[in-house]
Amino acid sequence: MKEGQFVGYFKMKEQRKIPLTHIMIIGAFIFAFLQVVLLASLVHAVNVNNEIQEGLFQSGRIMVESLQHILSVQTGIN
Repeated sequence: MKEGQFVGYFKMKEQRKIPLTHIMIIGAFIFAFLQVVLLASLVHAVNVNNEIQEGLFQSGRIMVESLQHILSVQTGIN
């Protein structure tokens, strides 16, 4: 290969562009990955919310039982 041919070959390699379909496929994979991450965040948030509600329910139940006990002791009713 002569010197001029090598430079021409190198310029052809530099000018080669990524096809639009490859860019769209890469974009679709990135979009799908972000959807999975967002779905995982949503599931985690719902689980945390359910745990908070369960904790509030348990503490409310304990409070009601304590209040019933206090009232039964004060009134003498079991």
